[in-house]
Amino acid sequence: MQQERIFKALAREGLHVEKRDLVYRVRQPDVPDAPVAEVLLPEGFALEKKALAQLAGFASARHPGGGRVCAAFATPDFHPGTLVPVGAVVATTLDMVIPQAIGTDIQCGMRLHVSELDVDRFAAGKERLIALLKGDLLLGTRDLPMRVRALEALFRAGCVGWAERAAEEPLGCLARSDWRQIERELERIYGLGSADGDPRWAPDSLLPRDRDVVRDAGIGTVGGGNHFVEIQVVDEILDRRNAHAWGVRKGMVSIMIHSGSRLVGVHVGNTWMARARERWPAAWRIRARASIPCTARMPPCTSRP
Repeated sequence: MQQERIFKALAREGLHVEKRDLVYRVRQPDVPDAPVAEVLLPEGFALEKKALAQLAGFASARHPGGGRVCAAFATPDFHPGTLVPVGAVVATTLDMVIPQAIGTDIQCGMRLHVSELDVDRFAAGKERLIALLKGDLLLGTRDLPMRVRALEALFRAGCVGWAERAAEEPLGCLARSDWRQIERELERIYGLGSADGDPRWAPDSLLPRDRDVVRDAGIGTVGGGNHFVEIQVVDEILDRRNAHAWGVRKGMVSIMIHSGSRLVGVHVGNTWMARARERWPAAWRIRARASIPCTARMPPCTSRP
């Protein structure tokens, strides 16, 4: 009965939803020829109206020149994004791309940080820790100036490149940091947090040409939206091998961190969406505005920034 009420409520919002086993199928009734979007969602997982609406909207995307969406799927972790649901995959015909399908929620991160604290020791310093976290993450009290060359290395080679450059002349709180610990932490990041990149895609505010030191408003924070720092206690060990490798023990306090791409993801996403708008054929602008303004059919791009 509860599920039927949810489906009726979604129908009033313009969404037709049905369930087959663990798969929810959603579509917009006013676009009958669009593919039905499918979401794999285990029992007990709540449906999020905004995420479903975003997914169904992209499944219905059309281009006046003939491009269309072929299929739309979402995995159990899917949730509303800035423009499209995170955890969704949209496939299109070869003559159409949808830059907004990437959106600005780019390369969010997850990290389990283990500590040597038990619950009693943590509780004794809980108020001070919360005050420090609130200051650093929400109130901008962290002291984290950065050399431009260190940020450039970050965009070129990831965390490994950043650590190498930042250690040459650490500033602010980094000057008081244990760099041996930072190096050990790099080993706990997938692929050492390293990837080939290009500083040319970085926001201008992070790599200015008129000064040598910047204070990035995003680095050292988790970003906005649904990102968080959560204090946890290990109640039970289910995978003993990995728990031993990660230093996880029953009863210890751990910190689960979900970080966003912050201003960098917004910059990269908006850059490509702007390119799509620039390449939109002028003769299609009126028809496209009446159709699906978020799609773009683009000729092969060989230019570089």
